Amino acid sequence: AICNADNVLIGCIGFDTYSKAHQRLDIAFELHPDYQQQGLMSTAIPHVVQFGFEQLNANRIQAYTLVENQPSIHVLKKSGFIQEGILKNYQVFNGRVSDIIIFGIIK
Repeated sequence: AICNADNVLIGCIGFDTYSKAHQRLDIAFELHPDYQQQGLMSTAIPHVVQFGFEQLNANRIQAYTLVENQPSIHVLKKSGFIQEGILKNYQVFNGRVSDIIIFGIIK
């Protein structure tokens, strides 16, 4: 959970998929628009990634985002994730089939 100074929930970050057999985690995050572009995710992501590598023994952490989601793309690249490819017509988002970019970071 990510809370503001008044302890109100404004976002979240964590792993939504864990493959122990493949030593792989999928990271996911979201933040209320009023709190975006303030460096909160840029601060949080490295801590969560470190936890995944050190405590969960992951070898790879990956993230998915819509191709048009420039803020998420920026924060992932800033956090050391590498864009690996585009998954065409991969996910329905808001009633529309969308292309997704997959990012990865290796231990």
